[in-house]
Amino acid sequence: MVDLVSAVDDVFLDGISGEKGGRLSVDPEEMRSLLASLPAPPRMFPGGSAANTALAVAHLGIPASVLGKVGPDAEGRLFREALTQAGGSDRELLECPGNTAKCLVLVTPDAERTMRSDLGVSSSITAAEAAERDYSPFGIAEIEGYMFFPGIVREAVRAIRRDGATPALDLASFEVVRQFRRELMQVLPEIGILLANEEEAAALTGETAPEAQLSAMGRLVPMAVLKLGEKGALIRTEAGEDILVPAETVPAADTTAAGDLWAAGFFCGLLRGWSPERAGRLGAHLAALVVQVPGSQLPQEEWAKLRQEIASGRW
Repeated sequence: MVDLVSAVDDVFLDGISGEKGGRLSVDPEEMRSLLASLPAPPRMFPGGSAANTALAVAHLGIPASVLGKVGPDAEGRLFREALTQAGGSDRELLECPGNTAKCLVLVTPDAERTMRSDLGVSSSITAAEAAERDYSPFGIAEIEGYMFFPGIVREAVRAIRRDGATPALDLASFEVVRQFRRELMQVLPEIGILLANEEEAAALTGETAPEAQLSAMGRLVPMAVLKLGEKGALIRTEAGEDILVPAETVPAADTTAAGDLWAAGFFCGLLRGWSPERAGRLGAHLAALVVQVPGSQLPQEEWAKLRQEIASGRW
């Protein structure tokens, strides 16, 4: 998926369907209508929740790949080039006829994101295609909750566990949890790491207090992460310990991909054998960096600095 990022005001959001801060799927015609109604042309970045995480992991020097589909278009080429230039593998990035998925990210002055997605060829991925991949080279395989739409989550999780990797699931949005609750509850016993924000956790658990949400999530999976935005993140470890990782206080311009890069830092730390708290601090740092720039990508010099800091033991 590519992200099309546009600054809008709340009046613009009042004129479209759906809740502020949510994410809904739209058809190509509605996407064209939304793009035509924008106050200025959007900026284009490689995007997609799990893909944002994979690109960041690759930038941090850990082998990463993305399983997904792109079309033979400019958006697909941009995505493939971004992945390989980051040091990731595009071997599992399948090309097929049709358009690459697009996500229109509408950013209001409070830095909140409201998203509308045209899933394009990304929604044509099949359970068989997910099941026949080889996940054995990877320690963690993250599935974004949007993959409930093409119905591949259960088969992907089984294949990931078959090949000895840890399945991680990011709930993606409260709408996903509401719409696919039955399928979600069926697959959660096979998930190793569950990531959610407060809205997603509320939809899943029925709880409103973060501590109660984390406790409920911890009863469902071995490790749970509750992302709290500017309040940081709560982690329930496999040992049953609860850890608060504070957020870094920075001026936020655009919260796009904050949770995705938090996950990248967290996974990077876990794959290096760090404690969950130490891994979470790296995640918080990456999230603080990305909210200060438009879109989901950090400048190359920032990645180089981060790799040097990790190599020198800064984290």
